[in-house]
Amino acid sequence: MRFIFILGQASKLSLAEIQSVLPQASVIDSSDAYAVIETDIADCQIFLNRLGGTIKIAKIINQPIAATTIAEQLSVNALGKVIFGISFYETKPTKIGMEVKRLLKEKKFSARLVTSREPQLSSVIVTKEKVREFLIIKNKYLAATCAVQDFADFSHRDYGRPTRDTKSGTLPPKLARMMVNLAAAKSNATILDPFCGSGTILQEALLLGFKKVIGTDISQKAVGDTKENIDWLISQYQLTPSRLTIEQLDVARLSTQLRSIDVIVTEPYLGPGLHGTETSQQIGKIIGELTSLYEISIEQFSTVLTKSGTVVMVVPEFRSNQQTIDVESLFTKVGMTVVSHRDLVYGRHDQYVWRRIVVARKK
Repeated sequence: MRFIFILGQASKLSLAEIQSVLPQASVIDSSDAYAVIETDIADCQIFLNRLGGTIKIAKIINQPIAATTIAEQLSVNALGKVIFGISFYETKPTKIGMEVKRLLKEKKFSARLVTSREPQLSSVIVTKEKVREFLIIKNKYLAATCAVQDFADFSHRDYGRPTRDTKSGTLPPKLARMMVNLAAAKSNATILDPFCGSGTILQEALLLGFKKVIGTDISQKAVGDTKENIDWLISQYQLTPSRLTIEQLDVARLSTQLRSIDVIVTEPYLGPGLHGTETSQQIGKIIGELTSLYEISIEQFSTVLTKSGTVVMVVPEFRSNQQTIDVESLFTKVGMTVVSHRDLVYGRHDQYVWRRIVVARKK
């Protein structure tokens, strides 16, 4: 069956996540907004809840893009008032929704057309208004939405947990989930975050079903924050991890305490906050300091990883002059291979530093 995946803002990263979770699926068509994927999905919402970078999933309707097609779809098993909406992607919006409403009234259905100022209905509107949504994409595909991202749950895990350290930087739960999925690990794998911060990566790994999770950080405050957040998460979501370790440990000493790690997913220190006025020389100095930290870290990663182990790691990309850190050579130095493309980035246009996601595997 063919599905439309509506991708998040970091579309290349979102598509890479889907391909990691669905390695056997075929990508038929894609753009910055969507991907057409041929695969089997038993339950759209359950599957979408596993992802961090996909906004909606819709089943392609192999019929003409016409008001009659949509009205027929809405008529099936309709009970009470029919609440529907149409989102347009990469095509100019039309009045097809009004025509659908007219056809439904002719069939004696009470109907309400939900619209938005934007060409697309947001996942918030679709969820809160309980909209039966249809997607028209490039005037080429017609699809019926079968799942939307649970924005409320992501927000709850971000802003509702006990501690958030905005001073040292906060990793969005959506991105943390994407990173864990990019590792393409089995649920019995042991996952380590050696820069655990407030525990965002650990929480998403636990929610994805990983039972053996380890978090370390050089900061005692970070360790305390992580413990508090993970205790809250386990209580909120009734989780039962079989191995959960959170302790203070300098990344330079990982190999003195740990072995047999299958996957490392982490966001290390990305440097001081920037104001946008830094010179190339100042950025170069930051890159030099971070390179030293990352070199030590990657050496330790290689030592504690099992054979064929995987690292998914954030590195900063400085937008002012497109400078980044050559972690590829650091991984090569320890016998690991970077398997991700350099365009897996996450950030907003108003940010001076974007996150580049690097995936490397031990040979």
